[in-house]
Amino acid sequence: GQGRRGDGAVAWGVEGQRRETLDVEILRLQGWWMGPGMLEEVQASIEPGDLVDPAARNLATWLWENGAQSPPLDGPVADLARELLAASGEGLDWQAEVRGAVRRVVIRSLQRGRRERTARLAVARGEEAERLMFEIREIADRLNELSKS
Repeated sequence: GQGRRGDGAVAWGVEGQRRETLDVEILRLQGWWMGPGMLEEVQASIEPGDLVDPAARNLATWLWENGAQSPPLDGPVADLARELLAASGEGLDWQAEVRGAVRRVVIRSLQRGRRERTARLAVARGEEAERLMFEIREIADRLNELSKS
């Protein structure tokens, strides 16, 4: 009864978050091909390791190494690449879509970094604790800046 509904809500929330993460990453990858010059702009902001989804991360790694001129022809990233290139993107402002997706990935990465440092701070002492507090403040400032833009 009651427990199941709660469990379902939690499962839906996790699945919804995973789907949103994947959608953001896929949209960004698609924009790298569809938006002229977007790959260079994205490379200046994030790394493939910032991506949560393994397929998106692998394709981003391939793009970093090979560029966006042509899609991979085989291997594990080829299916995702073909799917992205086949998807309709008519009417989309790829620059705005990609910039928005990159912003969300940067925010997510900063939040993850803040959580990791906060967890380490709970057991840190002395200089390490001071360093972690400084890093947490820097991350909070950066998140605040991003929330205003």
